[in-house]
Amino acid sequence: MPVSGGRLYLAVFLLLLLPGALCAAAGLIALRRCRKARAARTAPASGVIAEVIRRERSAGRGRTVPEYRPVIQYDAGGRTWRLEYTCGSREAETYAVGQTVGVLYDPGSPSDFLLEGDDTPGENARGMLRLGGLLAILFAALGGAVLLAFRFLGG
Repeated sequence: MPVSGGRLYLAVFLLLLLPGALCAAAGLIALRRCRKARAARTAPASGVIAEVIRRERSAGRGRTVPEYRPVIQYDAGGRTWRLEYTCGSREAETYAVGQTVGVLYDPGSPSDFLLEGDDTPGENARGMLRLGGLLAILFAALGGAVLLAFRFLGG
């Protein structure tokens, strides 16, 4: 059964819209998870930067850039925790050994923590959401151009 021109145009448009819509959806899911995780981390503690670890992070095309991650020591749940923070910085000066930091941890899982005032996970999720929206607009415009080309060029 042959596909009518209108259905073909719609299918092409939706296929071109799909990558941006998927990226935006992934951003929304990541943002929701981030907010849920932040809501669970309600217990405050005072911590200290015990160490700063330098790691190499991929920058694409086989290149790497340094990333500095603090190791935070804090007391919670009846014991002392010494954990590497999952978010780092490209600037070595961001974290100093001996620096006092505020920690928010999950009382049900004290090893799950954030540094007070750090919104890096949320920023990453919002960036993904913005990228998805931009891709959706870009691919929708491309899809629209393809539809117009088919219609006016007799494709």
